[in-house]
Amino acid sequence: MSNCANIINRLTRELCHIQHHMAKYACMQGVLILNQDIIQRLNETAYIVPDDSAHSSHCGIPLQVKKTYNGSETTYDGLLVEKTTDGNAILVSTSNLYNYTKRQCTGFVCFTSTLPVCVEKIDVKVLETLDSAAVARILQECSNTKCKGTLTLEEYNILLAFLHPYGVREIGIQQAACFYKTAMRLNKSSQDSADSAGSAGSAEPNEPNEPNEPNEPSDVPVQLNVRHIDDNTTSNITLSNDAIEAKLKALLESTETESTS
Repeated sequence: MSNCANIINRLTRELCHIQHHMAKYACMQGVLILNQDIIQRLNETAYIVPDDSAHSSHCGIPLQVKKTYNGSETTYDGLLVEKTTDGNAILVSTSNLYNYTKRQCTGFVCFTSTLPVCVEKIDVKVLETLDSAAVARILQECSNTKCKGTLTLEEYNILLAFLHPYGVREIGIQQAACFYKTAMRLNKSSQDSADSAGSAGSAEPNEPNEPNEPNEPSDVPVQLNVRHIDDNTTSNITLSNDAIEAKLKALLESTETESTS
């Protein structure tokens, strides 16, 4: 029994030792993967995080970033990393990064110019306004988008979770940014239409019972108290103009006959 316990303890120590070394290798492996993606112009997703104390444990390629957000520009030192859990990390594609780098004698690349990134201002709550028809329409519109904007990792993950029930498991960075922008545009158009309809509905209505123009017949039946000649009783009867004229004529003839007699 003790031999089995010793074997288990030894295997556990070896496993911990392997995991420790794999964690070290994984950090440098991310840098190697990024270099390969950049040199070969592969369309792979990478992430930009600030080069500060909060990200000191990240292994990445140093670069200078010029970030445009909501019309304002900010330049700061960053790190291009292959993996991160930072929700504020900016997503970029490695396909066009080679133009901002130079290959060194070691085979690795280094950034020689500032990388411009345009981060879209996104409201993730807009996803709550979409139905299945709107989702299908937006996906179709953004399938071949030319959008150059990007978004953060948190916004991207929220969109992926939203699209999962629709069978979408993967979406490009530009398509994701386009999806949000299109959804926000449709939502704004819908709100503007609703506001316009509300303004039209609150307009002052026409005055009721507006008098007719001269010589203009009324198409609304008139309700009058008419005295019946035969039994001298009074009742409410809804009559048209012709009926009223006939009744008045009959009353007039009856009155003239009574006067003559």
